[in-house]
Amino acid sequence: MPVVTSGNGEDIIRRIKLAFNHTERNNARTTWDLLAEFIHNNQSGIFLSEESKGTRRTNRVYDSTAMLASDDLASTMHSTIMSPLQQWALPAYANPVLANNKDALAWLEEVIKLIYTEFNESNLDQEVGKSFKFLTSLGMFVFLHDVQPGSLPGDFQGFRFESIHLSECAIEEDSLGQTNALYRKRKFTAQQLAERWPDKIPSEVKEKLEHKPNDEFVVYWCIKPNSPKKIKLNKDGLAPPMNRPYIYYWVMEKGGHIMEEGGYYEFPIYTPRWSKLPGEVYGRGPGHLALPTIRTLNKTKDLHLRGLAKVVDPPILANQSAVLQNLNLLPGRLSVVSDVTGVKQFVGEGRYDVSQLNMQEMREEVKSLFYLDKLFLPPRTETGEMSATEIIQRLEQHQKALGPIMNRLNHEFLTPLFVRSFKIMLRAGALPQPPDVVLEQGVDIEIKVVNQLARAQQFEEVSNTLQWVEQAAMIAQLTANESVMDLVNADGIVKHIKSIRGVPEIALNSNDTIQQIRQQRAQQAQEAQRLAAAQGISEVAKNLGEGGLE
Repeated sequence: MPVVTSGNGEDIIRRIKLAFNHTERNNARTTWDLLAEFIHNNQSGIFLSEESKGTRRTNRVYDSTAMLASDDLASTMHSTIMSPLQQWALPAYANPVLANNKDALAWLEEVIKLIYTEFNESNLDQEVGKSFKFLTSLGMFVFLHDVQPGSLPGDFQGFRFESIHLSECAIEEDSLGQTNALYRKRKFTAQQLAERWPDKIPSEVKEKLEHKPNDEFVVYWCIKPNSPKKIKLNKDGLAPPMNRPYIYYWVMEKGGHIMEEGGYYEFPIYTPRWSKLPGEVYGRGPGHLALPTIRTLNKTKDLHLRGLAKVVDPPILANQSAVLQNLNLLPGRLSVVSDVTGVKQFVGEGRYDVSQLNMQEMREEVKSLFYLDKLFLPPRTETGEMSATEIIQRLEQHQKALGPIMNRLNHEFLTPLFVRSFKIMLRAGALPQPPDVVLEQGVDIEIKVVNQLARAQQFEEVSNTLQWVEQAAMIAQLTANESVMDLVNADGIVKHIKSIRGVPEIALNSNDTIQQIRQQRAQQAQEAQRLAAAQGISEVAKNLGEGGLE
C-alpha cells in the first residue's frame, strides 16, 4: 500500500476515495448486498444504497433456511472458539529458561487471569457474536480493538471492542497479505461533532448547531502505517502518538478538515477472512458458495406458494352468458347466474410434491455448505443409539472440518488480539511487576490457541499416543523385554497432553521441584533396599546360629 506521508486532509481524502471506489470493493459490495438479502437480512440494502429506516427488506425472501444455517454456524463457532466461559488462548514462554522457572510461570498465570478479567468486563463477547455472523454470511468481518475513551498514557481503564459494519469500510494490505490500512466512513450530526471535537469543528458545523443540529456530516477515519522515518521508539518501546508505527486521522469529507490525529503501537483492526482468492483483499465464505442454491430455493418456494394458492383458492371459470353480474366469491354472498353449470373451479395439474422434494434437497445442500451436517449429530432415528465414546469421536471428526478457517482465524484474529491486549496492559502498568528473571531474559511469549475447537482437532493425536504406549507395554509383556519401554518418554507425553488439554502452567511442578521429588524417591528406594538387605543378613545369621547349637 502506498504510505501517505502527508498530514494534509485533502490528500488523505483523495486516498480514501480511491480505496472506497476500487473495482474489487465495488464488486464485493454488490455481492455483500445480495448475500445480506437472503442470509443476513437485517443488513439488506445497506451496502448499495442508503435506505430509509424501517424499509421492508424481505421482498424476495420466501425461505429462512440460509438465515438459520448461517446463524447456527456463527453460534457454534462463537461457543467453541471464543466462549466467555473458558479460556481460548494462552501465552507461553518461548524461552526455555522462563518456561521452567516457577516465579516466571506464577507471574504469567496472574497475567492470564487479569487479561481474561478485562475481557469478561468488556463488550468483547457481544461484539464477537456480531462479527461471527458477518463471517459466516458475508465471508469476513472488521473488528476494532481499542481502549476505553478517556484512557490516558499509563492509565488503563479497560478495553473497547467494536464490530464495524462492512459497508463503512475499505481496507488495504501490505506485500505479505496482511491488512495494514483501514478507511472508515462515518456520519455525525452537527451536535455529535461539537460534543466529540468541541475545539476543532469548522465554521459550517457551527452554523448548523443553532438551527439544524441534527444535520449530518461525513467524517472519515484513516488508520495507516507511519512513514519509517517518523517512527521513533525509545529503549522501552514507547513514543509520542505521531511517532508510533501506525497513525490515524479523523477527517471531514467536505474541505478535508482534520478533526483528530494520533497513533497506535499495533494495528488496532482485525479483518479475518473465511477464505481469500489469490490477489484479492476481501474475503469469501460459505454464503458465496451457497448463494446459487439459496436463490433457487427461494424462487422455487415462491412458485410453490403461488401454485398452492391456486389449489386452496382456485380460479373460477364461467361462460360469458351464464353470469348475469359480477361473481362475488366472498363467504355468504349472492351471485346471480343464468346457468350454474356454466360456472366451475379451475383445477390445475401442478405437481406440488415435486417442488417439495426439490426444496428439501436444496435445504439439505444449503445446510451442508454451512457445515451443519458436519457440526451437529444426525437424528437418532438415522444412527440408532450411540455410546458416549462414539459421540465424542464423531464430534471431534466434525469439528476438524473447520480446521482451515481456524488456522486463518488464529493468524488474523485470535493471536493478534491476545498479543495486543497483553502489550496494552503491560505498557499501561496494569499488570504486576515481572520477576527479575523475566526482566533479565525479556518478555518473549508465544500464543497457543486452546479453545474447544482447537483441542478437539488435537484429541486424535492424544488418543494415538496413548494407544501407542499401551501397545508398547503389551509388546514388552509378550516378549518379556522390558527395555522396549525405554523408548517411551513419559514426561514428554504428559507435558504434551497437558498442553492440549489447556491445563494451566501452575499445575506443573518446576524442574527443580521434580528433581527434588525424584531424588527423595530414589533415596527412599535405596533406604528400603538397604533395610531389606540388612534384614536378609539378619535372617541368615539367625539361621546359622540356630544350626550351630544343634
